[in-house]
Amino acid sequence: MADKSEEPVNVGDKRQSDAAESKEPAKRNKGDEDSDGDDEKSSGKFQKRMMALQFGYIGTGYAGLQKNPGQKTIEDELEKALFQAGAISAHNHGDLKKVKWSRAARTDKGVHAVGNLVAAKLLLRKREGGDEAGKEGGGTAAQPCSHDQEIIAELVKSVNTFLPQGMRLLDCKRTTKNFSAKINAGGRRYEYLIPTFAMQAA
Repeated sequence: MADKSEEPVNVGDKRQSDAAESKEPAKRNKGDEDSDGDDEKSSGKFQKRMMALQFGYIGTGYAGLQKNPGQKTIEDELEKALFQAGAISAHNHGDLKKVKWSRAARTDKGVHAVGNLVAAKLLLRKREGGDEAGKEGGGTAAQPCSHDQEIIAELVKSVNTFLPQGMRLLDCKRTTKNFSAKINAGGRRYEYLIPTFAMQAA
């Protein structure tokens, strides 16, 4: 009966092979494709969530809602406040596309809004206990648990401390990851107030 002799293993070759494998870049998971450099926060005390933000403002002194280079806009102030509150990272600050920003409606220069809505992927503080707390709490985008609601309430309060007078974040809700404030808007209503003396005959 022939002996089943095994070929000798070259330890040096195995070490070189292991070293080569360790140099290969780690494969990105599907959920990591939009991390935008926030890995250190997403894997630590923060998590990224798509959020809908309802806010109101007095448009006097602003060149409209939408960001416009060289102009003072409502979105400039809102984005800055979100950044200062820690909801947008330094890596993403200044580029709304990186946080998948969308707006339900735009307003022109000097126009006010009782209620407008934008959506963005923001950084939220994780619940104590991490994923296990999430499983026990059972929170979802449609029905967030009480701890999620507390975190969101803290975010609203924090953002408002950085917003200028005449602008307020009214509410903030978790949404599905593909939510768009523009596409999913159910309707828009505009009101125009004209002083009565403008109707009088000259």
